[in-house]
Amino acid sequence: MTGPDVTWGMPAFAPLYGAGEEQVTLDWLTVEYATSPEIVGGVLPPPLRAPASPAVMLWFARFKDPTFSRADGTSERRPSYTQAGVCVTCEHHGELGAYAVETFIPGLNYGIFGREAFGLPKKQVRQVLVERDGDAVRAGVVMADGAPLLDVAGRVGDPEPGSAVPSWISPHFTLKLVPRADGPGYDISRLVRIPFEVTPLSPTSRGEAELTFHPRDSDPVHLLRPVSTPTLSWGSVHLAIRYGTYLEHCDRFPVLGRPSW
Repeated sequence: MTGPDVTWGMPAFAPLYGAGEEQVTLDWLTVEYATSPEIVGGVLPPPLRAPASPAVMLWFARFKDPTFSRADGTSERRPSYTQAGVCVTCEHHGELGAYAVETFIPGLNYGIFGREAFGLPKKQVRQVLVERDGDAVRAGVVMADGAPLLDVAGRVGDPEPGSAVPSWISPHFTLKLVPRADGPGYDISRLVRIPFEVTPLSPTSRGEAELTFHPRDSDPVHLLRPVSTPTLSWGSVHLAIRYGTYLEHCDRFPVLGRPSW
């Protein structure tokens, strides 16, 4: 391997980690409910603020052949997979959006793009369940240690116009955190604004949800307790996740729970 004209060497960084845009079709289940401004405010990093009437969204989805494209025209298609997450409504200087509290991935590699490129808080779990049989819907998350975190059950009615994804999912706000290599703290600690573009591909079926939390210290999703009856929305959508934009530097970011390995 001599001379400057060698072209078969490894790239400067693995293309797997290149920032890009995602295009994917999904079967999507939303569980949405109201909560209090105090609860939402307790998980938001400044300058994000809780709106007057905040909501929580638990989402469960089957990602079908997602494609990740970079600005130079290269792209990578990934196998289909399931994923789930927790978001809360927030405001950024008057703009309403969603803050990603936690995202669950069954396996290792499926979370690399969101976490490395955007800072989405992805965590490996054993199982994400999302399925429909007639009008019956079931969903849930089983953590890596085999313990359930939450379960959803319910029935949906006849399809109706509209999207299964609430409009406030976009813009999506998250924290891009890159730990320092030489000690405590972060080389990058920035708020990121990510455009999520959702296009309904089918009518949406709706109903009420029976939601069961399994409290645990490391992932206390149960602290985001509802003050209204949780609702279900099921449908097929196309999701485009565009390039993010760096916003303010963040010095303080609340964390739900404590690590458990």
